[in-house]
Amino acid sequence: MQAQTETAEANEKVAKVKKKKSKKLDSLTEQVKAVLQQNNVLFQQNNVLFQQNEELRMKVIVMESAVDQLTQEGNERKEREGRRSPSP
Repeated sequence: MQAQTETAEANEKVAKVKKKKSKKLDSLTEQVKAVLQQNNVLFQQNNVLFQQNEELRMKVIVMESAVDQLTQEGNERKEREGRRSPSP
C-alpha cells in the first residue's frame, strides 16, 4: 500500500515537472517565434533600404554625368566666345 502511495506521489511530481517544463518550452517557443518574426521584418526593411540606396546611387551617377556634361558645354561656350571677341 505504501509503495502504491509513493508511486502515485512520484507520478504526480513527474506530471507537475513535465507540465512546468512544457509551459517553459511553450514560452520559449513563443519568444523564438516573436524574434523570428521581428527578424523577418528587419530583413524586409533592409531589402527596401538596399533598393532605395541603389536607386539613389544611380540618380547620383546620372546627376554627376549631367554636371560633367554641363561643365564641358560651359567650357566650350567660353572657349568659343573667347575666340570670337578679339582681345584689346
